[in-house]
Amino acid sequence: MIKAIYCKLMFCLIFTTLLISGFTEIRSQSGDSRANDFQQARQHARLLGESLIEECGVDEKQYDQAIDLRLVGTCTEAKAACYGTDGWQPTDGGACNVDPSCAIPPLLDSSCPMYRVPLALTIFEDPTWTGQSYVDFSGSISGFQPLTDTDINAALAELNALYANANIEFYECIPRNRVVDCDLYDYYRTTATDPSDGCNDGNDDGTQTAAYDVADVVNLYFVGGLNGDHDCCGTTGFAPYPPSRDYSVMAYRALFGSTLYHELGHYLGVAHTHNGANGFPAEALDNSECCSLGDGICDTWPDPRMNYDCNPDEDITDTCFTDGCDFDPAGFATINPGTPLLIDPADGNGTSSACSNGGTISTVLEENIMSYNSSSGCRIAFSPCQYRKFHDVLLSCRSYLCCRDVTTEFSSTTQGDPMSPYLEICLGDPIPTFTSNSTCYVWYDNIGPAGNLVGSGQTFTPSAALVDVNTPGVYTMYLGDANEYNPDCRTEITVTVLNSAVSAGTPVLPALQVCNTADQASVNLFDLLTGEDSGGSWSEISIPASGALTGSTFNPVGQTPGLYTFEYSVGSGSCPAATATVTITIVDPCCDASFNYTSTTLDYCKTDLVDTPTVNDNNGSFAASPSGLSIDPTTGAIDPSSSTDGSYTVTHTVNTNSGCSESSTVTISSPVQAGTPIPNIPE
Repeated sequence: MIKAIYCKLMFCLIFTTLLISGFTEIRSQSGDSRANDFQQARQHARLLGESLIEECGVDEKQYDQAIDLRLVGTCTEAKAACYGTDGWQPTDGGACNVDPSCAIPPLLDSSCPMYRVPLALTIFEDPTWTGQSYVDFSGSISGFQPLTDTDINAALAELNALYANANIEFYECIPRNRVVDCDLYDYYRTTATDPSDGCNDGNDDGTQTAAYDVADVVNLYFVGGLNGDHDCCGTTGFAPYPPSRDYSVMAYRALFGSTLYHELGHYLGVAHTHNGANGFPAEALDNSECCSLGDGICDTWPDPRMNYDCNPDEDITDTCFTDGCDFDPAGFATINPGTPLLIDPADGNGTSSACSNGGTISTVLEENIMSYNSSSGCRIAFSPCQYRKFHDVLLSCRSYLCCRDVTTEFSSTTQGDPMSPYLEICLGDPIPTFTSNSTCYVWYDNIGPAGNLVGSGQTFTPSAALVDVNTPGVYTMYLGDANEYNPDCRTEITVTVLNSAVSAGTPVLPALQVCNTADQASVNLFDLLTGEDSGGSWSEISIPASGALTGSTFNPVGQTPGLYTFEYSVGSGSCPAATATVTITIVDPCCDASFNYTSTTLDYCKTDLVDTPTVNDNNGSFAASPSGLSIDPTTGAIDPSSSTDGSYTVTHTVNTNSGCSESSTVTISSPVQAGTPIPNIPE
């Protein structure tokens, strides 16, 4: 028996090497690709008779339950059981064997990118790892072996070549993340299986990876091994069916076969072709129950589970249903005598035909990526109805996915830049035009299904109904993809109408005169304006400038006598500013408000004559407080006879704005009367 298996494995080695030669050649063109190392490890495993099964850890019961319940809400349509026509046969649908009911609806704009699915890739690493690796089986390449960017990029390119048939394109929407974490590198799915030794903490690694999830993005986690299995073969990944958390966990080796494409197939709602089978198909052999049993897809044919172990009690796995990539009817008959499959898994339209779109579409069960025909290189295509289901699940169950990057959509993100999504205009200006980086955008007045399409193409000029240029405010619109599936996933763009009707105010007259002496106070220039709008700035336009302006404060101390000019400018964004100009004159000599009356005591009787003071500066004025003193405001002359008795403060001000003044106290008194003699009173 072992000899027979060995011969079968040697045939598999030769046949599979031919199938994967193109894959290996593409990646080996780069020096850091590990594709050749991985394939050598698998060849060594074959020679030792080891199992090469690449299974996934998906829970089929979850899928069956979803089918039975038909789910609810947005998933209802996509999760309806049947994709295709009950009883469909490999000879139906013309030369290409395509069921018309599985045709992919056309894109809204076929010249633009397809439905874009955002990815976030996290690669867990452990440079201290000393065990087996995905490229090691002989012990020659043990220890930690990193997953290279070259191999990741190649796998993503292959992924998109396949899913383009469903009008789906995957892309990394955030930078690739490499995390050193020895616990998650050695990944265990449950707390019960995660050992509490070394780097392993005994906790559910699935819960721990959730801390790295990016919302509304498909999170792909790559680990060194799953459940302790780090070599080239075995359980390689898993992904949940919708509705679910947006993630998949895969071992590094997943990128060197079909596991990446397989797991994303589960994420988009498609089950294994052998769903419910374990050595014999779950549905009728003539495919008449394809709508209600199995994977619910009618062009994948009844599948007995291609990697069924015909001798489960032996140490070496005997997948007797396959001979290399080919289904083996004789091996199937040893387990199911007298009940052959009615549809040969080799029947259908295969990847070698002109209908396969470069080898990515096939109705041959042996080639189906969602099968367990697990010899490397056998699973290479999806069927037309699987592609239709991918399409429908994305547009319903996974239609919330969203990741926008305004830096790729516009050449600038600076507020007010004409090439940014944040435009500014002044009150009354013409409505501006947005300019994006692609012709494959459409423009809306809102997000969500209620949003109305208001433009398309690389540029967009809003209508007057969207932007009122005569009313200041922020007007919001949205940019979306020409082929969008999530109407809530749009980039906000704005037009800000600035309030340009501002005033810089009116200068206060007369102009200010100040001294430059040490006792001269600084001047707040806002005191020289009236009616100005706030938010502006001051600048000195004197030639030469004094350098004594700080903000709105001018310090005249020590400055050269002369005229100094300052400008207040206030505006709104890029709109023209309003300006006002004020001047300050530094006088020399400084103003002298001293004055002297002829009376040295400044005590006057009402009978005294008018007293006129001497002054050093005739440009001032006089005032007295409180009222009642008869004083000439120009000369300062006091007339005691016309004044009311009392004490007064006389102030001489040379310049009202400068504060150059002197004061003296003046007292006015009525003269004392001698009285009238009292007449003699007779005794």
